[in-house]
Amino acid sequence: MRVLRWMTITIAGLVALVVLLVGSVLLLSDRPAVRAAIRPRLETLLSQALRLDVRIDDIAGLTLWKGVRATGVSLSHDGEPLIAADALHVRVGLVRVLPPLVSIRAEGEGVAVDLAKEPDGEWNLVRAFASENQEKSPPPSWLDAIDVILNDGRLRVRGVAAQPLDLSAIDGEAVVVLGDPGRLTVKQLAARLGAASQLAASGWLDLGAPSALELQLDAHPLAGADLKPLVPQLADAAAVTGTVQVTGSLDAPTAELHLAPGPATIDLWAQLAEVSAGRHLTASWQILALDP
Repeated sequence: MRVLRWMTITIAGLVALVVLLVGSVLLLSDRPAVRAAIRPRLETLLSQALRLDVRIDDIAGLTLWKGVRATGVSLSHDGEPLIAADALHVRVGLVRVLPPLVSIRAEGEGVAVDLAKEPDGEWNLVRAFASENQEKSPPPSWLDAIDVILNDGRLRVRGVAAQPLDLSAIDGEAVVVLGDPGRLTVKQLAARLGAASQLAASGWLDLGAPSALELQLDAHPLAGADLKPLVPQLADAAAVTGTVQVTGSLDAPTAELHLAPGPATIDLWAQLAEVSAGRHLTASWQILALDP
């Protein structure tokens, strides 16, 4: 028992020493020379982990209590820009001491995403992050959740219409809970489509298989000029308000759409299901209070 006691004290002392050394490095590392030396190593580490080309202009802050703040961050794949951010601020919070469990809070300012559908139907981000030669590894047991916050973000979608769709002024918060399966929860998301259209979204998506989801998208309102890339026949002066609710799974979603373009009210219900010959779409709709 005495040997076990001393072994326990020794192991605890070693762990405390490691924590003290790491904490001391972080506490004393918020200096320009240290940050400049860490930046290329961090670029290499992230590039290898994400299998993308990661570039960081500057590490503006690095302390134990404030976390890491990087500016001018960009991610590209085969020379194609994918994601860029004016600034990223990452902090770590302690959820439980023993066994250790931590959470991560990542806040992005001016995050810009270029989402493009390739001619073969695959999205550029899916192709960039896909891992064909590497088996999927389970999430680390010490990581509880990742809280993601966006401020003044931008999204460009190409390949779904003749003209790109541009979303700007994106503000929102989402939480990724790891596990088997994990879950992505969008607490709130607001964005501007085009020049004047406002969108808001909330919901959740299970990250397992099958991927269950529940999503609500509110439009208040959508200007006809901003919808021209999707609906060229729509008049510029038209305005559409409505709600879209999506439930089910990613493979077989069910969508309920309620639109009120001016004096008309349109209700649409649609379901996409997997069948032996492929995917089968069923839909029904009704038009109420239509102004001739």
